[in-house]
Amino acid sequence: MKDKIGYMFGDLGNCFILGLVNSFLMIYYTNVLGVSGAIVGTLFLVSRMLDAFVDVFVGRLRDISKVTEVGRSIPWIRRMKYPFLP
Repeated sequence: MKDKIGYMFGDLGNCFILGLVNSFLMIYYTNVLGVSGAIVGTLFLVSRMLDAFVDVFVGRLRDISKVTEVGRSIPWIRRMKYPFLP
């Protein structure tokens, strides 16, 4: 039970920061960029739905990969960092 409460507080902090950032993004998109609130809300909804499926897919991909001398995750991090470089 102690572990579950610890994980809950970690996730609670993450959700608090994410909600704070999203509220500022919503204000920025609507007031500064002039995008409709419905479009921004739909964008947030679609990105969350996509994230839910992609997280499961990537987790499964990591779980079925072979264990190397540096573990399962490090080879994926080394490969997939290049598409995200500026």
